[in-house]
Amino acid sequence: MKNDTIKKSVYSKFDDERSVAMSILPKPDKKLKIRKLLLILLYVGFVGLWSIALAVLQTYAMYIAALSLVTLLILIFFTWRYAKVEYEMTVHMGQLGLAVIYGGLTRKDLLSCRVQDLKVIAPYETEAQKAEADGFAADKKYVMLSGADDKPVWYAIYAPENGEKVVMIFDTEEKLRKMLKYYGGEAFKG
Repeated sequence: MKNDTIKKSVYSKFDDERSVAMSILPKPDKKLKIRKLLLILLYVGFVGLWSIALAVLQTYAMYIAALSLVTLLILIFFTWRYAKVEYEMTVHMGQLGLAVIYGGLTRKDLLSCRVQDLKVIAPYETEAQKAEADGFAADKKYVMLSGADDKPVWYAIYAPENGEKVVMIFDTEEKLRKMLKYYGGEAFKG
C-alpha cells in the first residue's frame, strides 16, 4: 500500500484545511522610510551624548567608551525592529485575525473578529469598490499591501454596532479568498 502524504509548508500556524495564515511584507513607503531615518538620528544623537560625556569625564574614558558601546547595542536591539514591519492575516475556525509583527520579534494584535460579522468582503478593483472602501467612515484603516502585481487586492469592512469601525485593504491568496468565502456568507461579493 502506498503512503500518501500531504506536502505542507515549513511554517504552518494551523494544521487543518479550514485555516490559513498569510504574511504580508509591505512595500517600503514614506512612513517606513521616515521611521528608519528617525531611528538613525536617534542613534547618532545617542552617540553624540556619550561623546560629550567622554569629553567631560576624560579620566574614565575607557569605562565610558565601553558603557556607551553596550548601551548603544541595547538601544539598537530594542528599537530597530520597529523599522521592519510585517502584517499577518489569519482565518481559523471562522475567526479573522490581523496582527503586525515588528522585526520578527514583537507581535501586536490589531483586530480579531468573526468573518461572518464583516459587512463587506470584495475585490478592490473598480472605481465603485474603491470609492466604497475609501468613503466608509471608519475609525481605523489598515492597508496591508505588498505591492506585488500577482496578488489581488481586496477590502473588508468591519462595522460592529458598538466599537470601532474598521476598513481593511489587503493582498490575498487563493486559500485566503476561499476561507473568506466559506465563512463570509452574504458579505462576500467576489
